[in-house]
Amino acid sequence: LTSIPVSRRITAVHAQPASGTQPASLILGTNFGQLDWYSLDGERFLFRNLNAPIHTITTLPQPNENGLLVATQDGQLATYSRSGQAVWNITLSRAEQQQLIGVSVT
Repeated sequence: LTSIPVSRRITAVHAQPASGTQPASLILGTNFGQLDWYSLDGERFLFRNLNAPIHTITTLPQPNENGLLVATQDGQLATYSRSGQAVWNITLSRAEQQQLIGVSVT
């Protein structure tokens, strides 16, 4: 893995293991809502901005390829395919007292 410059504070890190023909990768989320998905040689192949601090990134098992499930502090849940396509995005709650604080995929 090479050095990866990040311009914001990193608030979530996820190491995605290799699966089938997919190599291992590293996903970073920031306090400004930036989502960066890198190959282990430092090549960024996905950039998205969710406009809210990202606090959880996890692998989302799918039949043909593993994707990502991303949660933000303001209640957004978003999923992305390995190719970077947004699969779906939903806001559960924007009320401060109902913040999304964790996500688990089983």
